[in-house]
Amino acid sequence: MWGAPGPGALAGAPRGCCWRAWDRGYYDRQDAEQFAAELRREGYDTLVGGVSAYSTLGYFEDPVLSSFLRLGTAEVARTVFHELAHQLIFVQGDSLFNESFATAVENEGMRRWLAVRATPEQRAAFEGQLERKAAFAGLMRDYRKKFHALYGTAGPSDDQRRAKVALLDALRRDYGELKTAWGGHAGYDKFFGEDLNNAKLVSLSLYSELVPAFEALLLLEDRDLPRFYWRVATLAALDKEARRSALGTLLPVRSNVLQAGQGKPAG
Repeated sequence: MWGAPGPGALAGAPRGCCWRAWDRGYYDRQDAEQFAAELRREGYDTLVGGVSAYSTLGYFEDPVLSSFLRLGTAEVARTVFHELAHQLIFVQGDSLFNESFATAVENEGMRRWLAVRATPEQRAAFEGQLERKAAFAGLMRDYRKKFHALYGTAGPSDDQRRAKVALLDALRRDYGELKTAWGGHAGYDKFFGEDLNNAKLVSLSLYSELVPAFEALLLLEDRDLPRFYWRVATLAALDKEARRSALGTLLPVRSNVLQAGQGKPAG
């Protein structure tokens, strides 16, 4: 399957500069490329990429694809946890909510899976991976706010286009500093390799921006998954604005709970 998200571009955009995003899938790459070309003609940044796994939300018995089987046992487990979360709770038209929830479930599922199937060293490596993901997601959140501020100004202009390029350059520099702090870990180099644009930034944010809020909710429920799912289902029943507001109040909670020594990881 091929995905074709396409958020607002700025450069050459005939419309206002916004973070309009789609998350559309195609079984034929040519169809995805055609859709992306239509968006580019409207002035939007685009990204077309292969999707190794997906959920039809119970519409079909979802296939076990060779595209994720070749990634190894741990990655298969991670993918299964993520995709099954979509079948449990899914809000039509709210990709940010859906993907952040599924990522939080994926992380907790992996902790529990590794607790019985991995060595202490492997578990420590996974927690280190989560710490890097959280730091990188934080960097992306900071820059998304900066881009929002830029695009909130009046219509596209040469000054805005130059400011967009400057922000992308600053993002690359800050990532370099983060990479140095990680001891040279290069796991996100490919993201910055080529065609860094709004489509990439928004696609990443869908899977990370609200994860801290969902993890805070999980900690508040003492990592009791049935209770956590019930709380998430309650949020899912709200309208989008109310959901965002409720999740926003949870964002500062995670660090406070951890500092209090509560909500220790399972295992």
